[in-house]
Amino acid sequence: MNKVTFIENHLPPLEAGEYQVTVDQEVRLTGRENVHETFRSTARFAVLGERFRIDPAEIDSYFPPAGGQGEYYNVLPHIVLSRRTLPWERSVYKAAAAGSDRPVLSWLALLLFDHDDPAPEAVVGTAGDLLTAGLGGKLPERTLSYPFAELDYGETAADACRYIDVTAALFNTTAPSLADLQWLAHARKVRGDGKALTGVPMAPLPAETDYSVIIGNRLPVAGRKSTVHLVSLEALEDYLPSADGTPSMKWPDTADKIRLLTFASWSFDTVREPQTFATLLEGLDTGMLCLPDRGHESAANEAERSIEDALGWGYTALNHSMREGGQSVSWYRGPLVPFDIPRWITTPVNSMDAVTIYDPGTGLLDVSYASAWSLGKLIALQSRDFTMSLYAWKNESKRQSIALAEAAILQQRLLPDMNMVSSDAVIDGSTGDSALIGSSVAYSAAARIRSAHAANRAAVIGKLKSALPLAGKPVPEAAGEITRPAASMLLRASDLLGSAEQIAKLHANEFGVPDAVADWIARLRLLHGVPFPYLVPDEAMLPPESIRFFRLDWNWVDSLTDGAYSLGRTTAGDMVHDAARSGALQHYAGRSMKLVRSTLAKGPAPSSAPQTITGFLLRSAVVTGWPGLEVNGYTSGSEAPLTVLRFERLAPGVLLCLFDGVLDTAELHEPPEGLHFGLDVPEGPLSPTLFYKQLRSAAQDTAGDPLDDKVPVTYRSTGNVVRIADLAQALEEKAGAAAPFTSAEFALEMVEGVALVKFVVQQGGTA
Repeated sequence: MNKVTFIENHLPPLEAGEYQVTVDQEVRLTGRENVHETFRSTARFAVLGERFRIDPAEIDSYFPPAGGQGEYYNVLPHIVLSRRTLPWERSVYKAAAAGSDRPVLSWLALLLFDHDDPAPEAVVGTAGDLLTAGLGGKLPERTLSYPFAELDYGETAADACRYIDVTAALFNTTAPSLADLQWLAHARKVRGDGKALTGVPMAPLPAETDYSVIIGNRLPVAGRKSTVHLVSLEALEDYLPSADGTPSMKWPDTADKIRLLTFASWSFDTVREPQTFATLLEGLDTGMLCLPDRGHESAANEAERSIEDALGWGYTALNHSMREGGQSVSWYRGPLVPFDIPRWITTPVNSMDAVTIYDPGTGLLDVSYASAWSLGKLIALQSRDFTMSLYAWKNESKRQSIALAEAAILQQRLLPDMNMVSSDAVIDGSTGDSALIGSSVAYSAAARIRSAHAANRAAVIGKLKSALPLAGKPVPEAAGEITRPAASMLLRASDLLGSAEQIAKLHANEFGVPDAVADWIARLRLLHGVPFPYLVPDEAMLPPESIRFFRLDWNWVDSLTDGAYSLGRTTAGDMVHDAARSGALQHYAGRSMKLVRSTLAKGPAPSSAPQTITGFLLRSAVVTGWPGLEVNGYTSGSEAPLTVLRFERLAPGVLLCLFDGVLDTAELHEPPEGLHFGLDVPEGPLSPTLFYKQLRSAAQDTAGDPLDDKVPVTYRSTGNVVRIADLAQALEEKAGAAAPFTSAEFALEMVEGVALVKFVVQQGGTA
C-alpha cells in the first residue's frame, strides 16, 4: 500500500487578482553630499485564476462514484482536484486573508442535495447571469449572488459558466459555516507510479503527486438519490449560515434565493445492499483469457474435441476473406494467451504469408501471426515521425555497411602479402597481425571509417593512406609497386555483405539504434496502438464484470514488431540488412520497454529486456467508479512487487495491466487519494444520531491506527448536516496532541480505510 501524506494546504504565492509592484533605487556618491537621487519604477500585472469555470482536467476523481449504488449513508462526499493550490487561489472573504490573523479558507465547497429537497438543476449560461447591472450583468430580482466589485483582468460578462439557483432555506440548511470551511479542504501527497493511465503517456509519471481535496458536510439518506455540486463561495462570507444553520444576519430581506457557480456535479444512490469496491471485485467472474469451456463431453467426435481444445488455448474462429476473393473460416488468437507458448518464430520475414500456419487437424489456417505482422505495418504507417526515423536509420546503417566493405576491399588491394588471407579472416581478424582487421593499426583505421557517417570513396582512400603504415612501411603510391593477391583470393562485396552474420561482424554488432526508433518499437511491443479486437477477438472471452489473466505470446509480439520494421524492405539485400540489425533493435527496444512507464527517467538504463510478461484484463464497473484504483503484483516466493510495464484504461470500463515477470498474486485496492471520509456506525438500528467517530493515532509511527476513544457527532436541526467545526474541536480535545490540529489532522481522523481484494492465479484458472 502506498504512503499518503496529509497536508493542511498548499497556498499559491499570490491569489488571483491585479497587483502593482514598485521598485525604488537610491543612488549616493561617497564624498559628494549633494548627489543623492532616488529612481522609481512601477509595474502592474495580473494573476489569472479560475473564477467562472474550472478546467474538467483539474478534477481527478470523486467519492461516492458517479452513478454508484452502495451503503454511503455514513459517508461525507469528497472531490479530488489535480491542482494542489486550487482551493486557496481565491478567498471566501471579501478582502484577502493574507497578512491578517484570519485562517485561510477554501473558496470551494461541496453541497449535497437530497432527491426530496429537490436538487437544483444546473443551467448553462454566462457570467452576466450572476452579475448586477453595474457590471453589465442581468441578475434577476430577489436573487442574491457574488458581491463582485469588478471583474478580474481578462474577464467579461460573456464568459461561459454553469450555475444553480438554491432557495435561501435550502442554502442555510446545507451550506457550510465560515468555521466549517477551515476543516473541509486539505492537500495530500501520494505516489503516482501505481495508477492506471487513461491514454498513451507522453511523459514519465511523477514519483509523487500532490492533490487537493474538498469534503462535504452532509450525509446521504439511505434509500434516496443524492446529487453533489462543487460550488464557488468566493466573497460570500457575509451570507454563510452559522454553525447550527441559522441564516446570516446580513442576508438581505429582498432575496429569497442565491445563484451559485457550479464547476462539477454527480449523483449516486444510497442503498442498504452494497455495491462497493470490494463487493464488485469479489463478485467478478475469474479465469484465464479464452472462450468459456464447454467440456469434451459436449463434443460428438474427435474433430469437435480438437476444436474445443483450440478454444481452450485462446483461439477463436473468424470469417476470413481470402486474397483471391473466396470466403473461409480461420483460427485467430491475440497476443494475450492462457498459457506459456515457446518462442519459435525467427524474424525478419519477407511477408505475412511466412507466418501463416496451416492446421492439419482442422484443415483451417491459423492467421494469428500473419494478422499481427500486417497490423504492425499499418500502425507504423500511421506514424510519420517513426517511419522517417526508421528510414533514415536503415539508410545510414546500409551506407556504413557499404563503406566498411569498401574499405576492406580497398585495403586488401593496397596492402602487399595478402594472398593467404581469406574473407572471413579479414572480417574477424583470426589471421593475426598481418590481416587487415586483425592488426591493431588496421583495426583502428576500420573503426575510424565505421564512425564516419558520410563516408565516400575518396574519404576512405584518404584515411587508408594516412592511417595504415604497416610495420613502418608507407603505403606505395605507384600501382606497380603493390604486390597484389591472386584473383581467386580477392574480396568481393558479396563476401562481406552477402549474409546478416557478415554484416553484423563488419559492424562489430554495434548498430546504434536511434532512441526514436527504439522507444516507438518498445511501446508497440507493449501493445500501444493495437486495436482492442486484436487483443480480445470475442466478447465472450471478457464478459461484463470479469477479470481474465494471461501471458504474452512473444511470437505474436515479434510478428507485430517485424511488420512495423519491414517498412522499406523491398529487395533481398534489404532483408539481409534488416536481419543483421534485428538483434540490436530487439535489444534496445526491449530495454526501453521497462522505461515506458518509468517513474523518473533517472539512473542507468535497464540492462535487459523483459523475459516473461503476464497480466490481466478487467472489465467492471469498478474501473469507471474508481478511476484511480491501484494494483500490486507478486510472484511466488518473493515479497518484492513485480514491475508494472503498462496499467491503462483501454475503455471506460476496461483495464489492461502488464507485469514484468510471472504474476501469481494480484492485489487491487482503492487509490490513496480516494480514501473516503465518514463516520463509524454502531450495530443495531440505522440512525445518524447514533453515529460516532473513533479516534485515530496521529503519532508518526502509528498514524491512522484506531484508538479506544470515541467522539459523538452532532448535527444541524435538519438535513443530516454534520456540525463540522464542533466535531473538529471534539476530536482535537480528545487527541490532546501537542502539535497544532489542522485540516490535515482532521482528514486523518475522518478517513475510512481503503478496500483491497487479492486474486491468486492458479494453474488453469484463478481463485
